[in-house]
Amino acid sequence: MPALDRLSLADRTALVTGASKGIGEAVARGLAEAGARVIGPISALICNRPQNRRCSDVFRAVHQFVHSIAPEWAQIGVRINAIAPGYIETPMTVYGMEDDPEMAAEWLSLTPMNRVGQPIKVATIAVFLASSSSSYMTGSVGVADGGYTLW
Repeated sequence: MPALDRLSLADRTALVTGASKGIGEAVARGLAEAGARVIGPISALICNRPQNRRCSDVFRAVHQFVHSIAPEWAQIGVRINAIAPGYIETPMTVYGMEDDPEMAAEWLSLTPMNRVGQPIKVATIAVFLASSSSSYMTGSVGVADGGYTLW
């Protein structure tokens, strides 16, 4: 089977939360372009510094849910995976960087690649996770953060 055929999502269903804009929209569009029915969780692996850390509990809960339910659902053929993006160039991120250049400089200094990512990079991870190419993956969190979590 050709490699690109393995990325076909025909007759597949994908759940994407926050699909109305930013990363979620790019992911939903990418999945739909690959043939999936999108019924649209994406969450960060950690709460991004230097912002308020209240959000980290929610993100960790999503990841714990993925790790907890994946073994159960794998037994019935359902794979559960998540994506943990870092700073991605969305309208909200651009606004934050323009509104607080000092914080933006700190974001970049904490990211080894010294740049924000593009939404399409997260979308392609979603397509891979939803495709048969990742059929042996479950309970995984795909990290796309420019190295932010390496520190």
